[in-house]
Amino acid sequence: MRIQSLLRLTAYTSLGLVAALSLILGWVFLKIGQTGANLAIAEELQTAIQERKLMRNDFYVRREDRSRMIVRQRSEHITDILDRALATFKNPADLLLLSEIIRENKSLVELSGFFLEEATRQDEPAATMARQAGYEKRMYSQILVKDYLLDLDVGLLESSHRNELKVLETSRNRLVIGVFLIILLMVLVDVTWISSRLARGIGRLRQGAARIGHGELEHRLSLLPDDEIADVAREINSMAASLAESFDSIRSLQEDVSRRNAELEVANRELEAFSYSVAHDLRAPLRSIDGFASILQEDYGEALGEEGRRLLGIIRSSGQAMDILTQDLLELTKAGKTDPVKIPVDMGALATETFGLCADPSVLAGFDFTVRELPAAMADRSMMRQVWLNLLSNAVKYSVPGKVHRIEVDGLVKDGMNVYSVRDHGAGFDQRYVGKLFGLFQRLHGSEEFQGTGIGLSIVKMIIERHGGKVWAEGSVGKGATFSFAIPTGEA
Repeated sequence: MRIQSLLRLTAYTSLGLVAALSLILGWVFLKIGQTGANLAIAEELQTAIQERKLMRNDFYVRREDRSRMIVRQRSEHITDILDRALATFKNPADLLLLSEIIRENKSLVELSGFFLEEATRQDEPAATMARQAGYEKRMYSQILVKDYLLDLDVGLLESSHRNELKVLETSRNRLVIGVFLIILLMVLVDVTWISSRLARGIGRLRQGAARIGHGELEHRLSLLPDDEIADVAREINSMAASLAESFDSIRSLQEDVSRRNAELEVANRELEAFSYSVAHDLRAPLRSIDGFASILQEDYGEALGEEGRRLLGIIRSSGQAMDILTQDLLELTKAGKTDPVKIPVDMGALATETFGLCADPSVLAGFDFTVRELPAAMADRSMMRQVWLNLLSNAVKYSVPGKVHRIEVDGLVKDGMNVYSVRDHGAGFDQRYVGKLFGLFQRLHGSEEFQGTGIGLSIVKMIIERHGGKVWAEGSVGKGATFSFAIPTGEA
């Protein structure tokens, strides 16, 4: 049975018991009210009879008209009370006793009336008066006897109602306590039983969820008993099944990715080896071509004529460009294969030293080159030298004729990283295409405008990343560019 149904059943049962007891309690309260009213009538009757008796005794002693009048008024009042009692009392035993009281009271009223009338005669002869006094005494003795009998019956009526009221009040109190105890017992039973069932169910859920959380995705929770906790268990089982399917898919994807990564790693190694071999093997014939072309130009230049010398110059420049490309390819392959050997490096001194290798001294003389205080780095010195060479060479190469040739090198320490930047005032670039700058063979300017292979910044990016850092650039067309890189501070 479901917990909600059990709660409803116990609630309805409790309400039914409380309702039944409440009806009984209501009946008891009704009886208490009726008995209380009857007792009030009996007490009022007893009080009126006692007052009449006192006034009759007073009349017997004093013979005053006032006392006689009060006795008659009390008798009338007692008659009214008896009439009300007759209309109110419902118990047959009470009615039987009440009829006896009415009969006794009627007899007493008749005798008392005769006594009151006889006691008022004062004009009789002395002998007659003497006989009258003896007669009054005998009559008054009869009245006292009837009073006594009436008192007994009225007292019996009053005590019976008083005892009945006590019994009803005791029953009422017991019923109130019983209702409270039943409600308390039902609440305790419900709370204890339901909490015990919930605790067992939640404990089962917790243990099952813990096993699933530790990787036992094939584990399934019990669905008995079929209640709300079983609904939760059913959802957890469904979740575990979905997780198992997802993990199988992920495991399959991981295996596929691992296999593809292994294949890519093999292909990259083969490609690197091929690129290195091709670049290395091309350098010797390229140098021979450039060397023989140089000899031919020097020794036979006049014989070749102007057109021949032009074509020979194209051969030499193309060979030199090819040699630079192969050299860059060798540097790129070297940067990708070599692990950095980190030592303390004076970056300011290395940048100043490298700047002198970027172009002929006559060209560099036209530049305002400034190196501010740079933080020392823990890095591979030869790799950092290559980084500075490529960045500074770009700054020199992209300087625009007719503008101020100023190159600034700056650095700082921020968030555990050494940050370095090279700023020029040259051609700059469109910031929208900044993502292409560090791609292999990617150029934002034509080769006829600025010479280059499109590999230099890729080498910078690869070296910086192998040091655990990053590289970025900011620029604007015609306003120069700033190339920055950051590497961990280490312990320089």
